[in-house]
Amino acid sequence: MEQEQRAGEYRIQHAYEMGFHFDASPLLAEKDGVVTGEMIAEAVLAQDPHHPALTPYLPGGNRSDNPYVNFYWDFFSQGKPGYVPIAFQSLQEAISLIRTAGGLPVLA
Repeated sequence: MEQEQRAGEYRIQHAYEMGFHFDASPLLAEKDGVVTGEMIAEAVLAQDPHHPALTPYLPGGNRSDNPYVNFYWDFFSQGKPGYVPIAFQSLQEAISLIRTAGGLPVLA
């Protein structure tokens, strides 16, 4: 959870660095402080709709069919300026943790 919260803070920082203007405090207050690219898109499109980079996501734009998800793919997915890597446990680490806790790992 802490990793996701830190990643959200970095995403917000990247959005500011890209020149988007929005109030991030409501985002940080939601969902235990985990902020996604889609949440940033919703805030930016509502609070900074005249930013030139947002034109494709506004009604009639070529990315307006699903603007929040498209914004995420264009600005926060791997290889994009707002991307923040997340480290996940390996399967072996998860199995070991389950066994250490006395559980039986089941892959379904």
